[in-house]
Amino acid sequence: MKRAILFVTPHMDDPNISSAIQPYIERAAQNNIRVFVWFIDLDIYFVTTSAAAFSMLAIQSGGSMFAIQALSNFPTLKLISPR
Repeated sequence: MKRAILFVTPHMDDPNISSAIQPYIERAAQNNIRVFVWFIDLDIYFVTTSAAAFSMLAIQSGGSMFAIQALSNFPTLKLISPR
C-alpha cells in the first residue's frame, strides 16, 4: 500500500517557510510518502513564497498541489480502502 498525506493549508507569512519545509520534503521522499497539498486561500496568495514552498513539498514528494480559492467548491476525494 502506498502512503500519502493530504495537507490542507492557507498561505503562511513566515519569510523562512522554504527552509522550514525542507526537512518535511526530505522525510517524505525518504519514506516514499506522497504529499498532496490543498492550498485554500484568496487567489492573490497563489503566487506567494508559501505557495511556492508548498508546491515544492508536493512535487518533490511525488504528490501534487491544488490551489483552491477560498469560496470555490472542493474537489471530490476518491478514497481507496486497503485490501
